[in-house]
Order: sequence, then C-alpha cells, then structure tokens
Amino acid sequence: MSTNTLTSIITPQLLIAIGGAVPTGKRIAQAIRPTTLAEKLPPLLDRFEINRPLRLAHLLAQLAHESDAFCTFEEYASGAAYEGRIDL
Repeated sequence: MSTNTLTSIITPQLLIAIGGAVPTGKRIAQAIRPTTLAEKLPPLLDRFEINRPLRLAHLLAQLAHESDAFCTFEEYASGAAYEGRIDL
C-alpha cells in the first residue's frame, strides 16, 4: 500500500473512531484536535517512513494513547513524580 493511499484514509472521523468514546467534557477537544492532526500527519508519514498499514496502525494507536484519545497535545503530568527515581 502506498503512502498516498495511507494518507487518504486519515480523517478526523477515523481518528475519533480510533480514540473511542470520551466523557462529555472532552468531546469539544476531541472534535478539534483530530482535525489538526489529520492535516499535519500526512507529510510526516513519508518523512518517517510510516509506509505500511501495520506501521500506521501502531503510530495511530500510540498517538491515541499518548494524547488521551486525541483530546490533548500537552502532557497532563509535570514529570515531577519521576525526578530522582533510581529504578528508572
């Protein structure tokens, strides 16, 4: 499958479906961020060789997880909980 074919399937609706249901308070955020991501992601697929369906599936799953179902582009935690930990 070519990268062009892969990029053509990336729509805000697809990203929302991948992210799944969110609480009412996050629905506005989930409506906005997938639109931005659907616009910005396609050129990056070529650049980082996300050129097969499995790679795209892994990327989108990780993005959905890290962005709280595409509701945020910012980290919720400060990272302070990890400071000074010797087990990491």
